[in-house]
Amino acid sequence: MSFQNKMSGAIPALFAAAVALSAPASATEGYFFNGYGIQAEGIGGASIAYPKDAVAIASNPASALFLGNRFDVGAEWFRPDRSATITGNGYGLNGNYDGNARQDYLIPQVGYVTQVTPDLALGIAAYGNGLGSSYKKNPFFSNQTTGFSFEQFFISPTAAYQIAPGHSIGVSVNLAYQRFSAKGLSGFTASSSEPLSLTNKGTDEAFGIGARIGYQGHVSDRLTLGATYASETAFQDFKAYSGLLADQGGFNAPQNFGVGFAYKLTPRVDLTGEYQFINYSSINAVGNAGLTTLFSGKALGSSDGPGFNWKDANVFRIGANWQATQQLQLRAGYAYTNQVIREEETFLNILAPATVQSHFTAGFTWESASKKWEYSGYAFYAPETEVKGHNSLAAFGGGEANIRLSEVAVGFAIGYKFDEPKRYKD
Repeated sequence: MSFQNKMSGAIPALFAAAVALSAPASATEGYFFNGYGIQAEGIGGASIAYPKDAVAIASNPASALFLGNRFDVGAEWFRPDRSATITGNGYGLNGNYDGNARQDYLIPQVGYVTQVTPDLALGIAAYGNGLGSSYKKNPFFSNQTTGFSFEQFFISPTAAYQIAPGHSIGVSVNLAYQRFSAKGLSGFTASSSEPLSLTNKGTDEAFGIGARIGYQGHVSDRLTLGATYASETAFQDFKAYSGLLADQGGFNAPQNFGVGFAYKLTPRVDLTGEYQFINYSSINAVGNAGLTTLFSGKALGSSDGPGFNWKDANVFRIGANWQATQQLQLRAGYAYTNQVIREEETFLNILAPATVQSHFTAGFTWESASKKWEYSGYAFYAPETEVKGHNSLAAFGGGEANIRLSEVAVGFAIGYKFDEPKRYKD
């Protein structure tokens, strides 16, 4: 039996294992990760116009046509550092709060692409997003430990077709699974539309479906352009938390789109950059006004009820890839996102302190002498960013809640390239 046949049998098992192990905790652009694929993550997360491994089809399905026949599997160790401080509060909430009762997470990713004909490629990618916190000391009028966990996992079957020499259109179906849990929020019982479905209900699960479309084109020997759009992913409601999340537990994934470029600066140096927009404000559980609406007749969990009041995310990424030797590539990148958390909503966002804005990355790929195997790694650092509250506890005894987050991560992936395919027509 050939290695490719063995791998085709192992792929479903590897995807199942990835779902079981997935535990995203605190992503870097709201609750989206800063790029998908270990090689992309080493270059600032940019892959819309610059795919480097099979997981890149998660960002742009059109890139499947330009990746050859390959399989990639990787994992990253991710460590967020979450904390909050409350000062000047008349109800006795003052203090420092450490949100790291759990701090270390292992996040897998898998991708596979095959060239069916010179004009058609098929692939599949598995990847995740998430957000969470865990506080031993409770800032929400309760002696219980508090926090929440929100995890998403996507499996995206993909097809890409060449519409003109060097130009591809791709489509992915996003088959999605997510889970949610919250605890220690009994202090908000009187503010819930369904107090029995507010907190401490264990882990609830939901399934969803959406789609992504993309374009990638080699407009010259040096310049490649890319664009991608993902629809809102519609999920089942989290019924166990219908008294907490807006619209009786509704929690869809937001639509997002991006554009990017890649430019061959020299025969050995590539530059890439991109812009991504994430429409958080369209998802009521995330984008609706927060605790201030409790006093305008909107209870937690009600139709169009309170959310975290996040702004939409505007993400900019840039990076460079250097072919240092025939076998070694080195890369680095930077990404920046606007602040999604509003200063008047920091109190509830103690649960979800997605404050980081700058992201610094570096990575490498070592190719075996046979040209079949690639070994890639990356490191990531997002320095601590604080959002200081402004009138954030006006309705809860006054004072301010200040929230902070920093992140580090390292990842490693192995890629295997099968026999050279019939290449796209160029």
